[in-house]
Parts: sequence; C-alpha cells; structure tokens
Amino acid sequence: MKILLTAHHLGDRFEWMLMQFCKGAGCVELAGMQAVSKRSSYTLLRPLLHLDKQELLQYLLKNSIKFFEDASNSDEKYKRNEFRHNYSQPLLKKYLSGIKKVLSIWMRMSKS
Repeated sequence: MKILLTAHHLGDRFEWMLMQFCKGAGCVELAGMQAVSKRSSYTLLRPLLHLDKQELLQYLLKNSIKFFEDASNSDEKYKRNEFRHNYSQPLLKKYLSGIKKVLSIWMRMSKS
C-alpha cells in the first residue's frame, strides 16, 4: 500500500473551506480535507489538520527541527494565497478557538 503524507494543517483546511464556500460548493466540499483519504492507488494522510500553523512552528523551533516554506506561499497571484492572506489568516488570528472547534466537529462527523 502506498501512502502520501502531507503537512496540511488547520489553516490549509480552513482556507480550502472558504474557497469552496465562495464557489457555492455543497456540504461535502465544505467539509474539505479529511485526515485520511483513500485514492485509487494510494492513501493520503494529513495528520496535522487539527493544529494551527503557529502551533506547528513553535514545536519545530522548540525542538530545533529544520523546515522550509515554499516561496510560492507568499505570491498572491495564486487564489489560495489570496484567500490565505486576506481572509483565512485574519479570521484565524481573531477566531482561532471557534474555528478549531467547528473543524474538529466536522472531522468527527466525517468519520461516522
């Protein structure tokens, strides 16, 4: 069995949900990224969806773990970055605990 492990986190999931909402997507699309997604030839694992990026960065710095950020993440010519910088990051900064609560409920519901 092939497994693809990603570092998607709560901010990525919230940004995806906002983008889907603005496109007029349905409930399944709004639920967005799942921690485990079985694909035809592999399984996609996203074990960090419950953590905010700042929590991840603090852990990495505290434990002297090297990391890098793709330079394309700051380029707003990409729609995901426009949403990240203008919508999801400000909302996460102001309402992190509420957003975490809703997304954790969605994750539990999607497992049922």
